[in-house]
Amino acid sequence: QLITNILGTFRKSGFRWKSVLSKSENLSHSDIVLACNDAVKKAILSDQNKVTDAELGAMLDNRHNIHKGLSGN
Repeated sequence: QLITNILGTFRKSGFRWKSVLSKSENLSHSDIVLACNDAVKKAILSDQNKVTDAELGAMLDNRHNIHKGLSGN
């Protein structure tokens, strides 16, 4: 529900929820919101009007990598 609320009309049809939900595991609500916002910003800057599941997945992976870097793992 959180992702749907943040992406709103930016969510591309055919969105593969299973992949996105898997990548969002162990992330806080704040991290998920930041990943969604980053995906929307990237779409806008690339003259796109939709976010794909792959693009959001990459942003969720980035959030995981940030935490790994902070924890030293």
